[in-house]
Amino acid sequence: MTGLCDTCVHLKPMRNDRDSVFLFCLLSKSDPRYPKYPRLPVLRCGGYSPSAQAETIPTPYRHDPSD
Repeated sequence: MTGLCDTCVHLKPMRNDRDSVFLFCLLSKSDPRYPKYPRLPVLRCGGYSPSAQAETIPTPYRHDPSD
C-alpha cells in the first residue's frame, strides 16, 4: 500500500529494466518541496488531489510540505 499515492492524480508509476516499479510524483517537476520518489506510505500530503477514479476516502491527515 502506498497511502495517498494510490489515488492521487500526480502519481506516475515508473518501471525500470528489472521490472521494479517506482512511484514518481509529478508535482516534483514544478515544486521542489515535493520529492520525486516519496517515502512510502504517504499518509499526509499538501499536494494530494484524488483522481477521477478514486473512491471517496477519508483523508484526516493533511501535510504542508514546508513543515
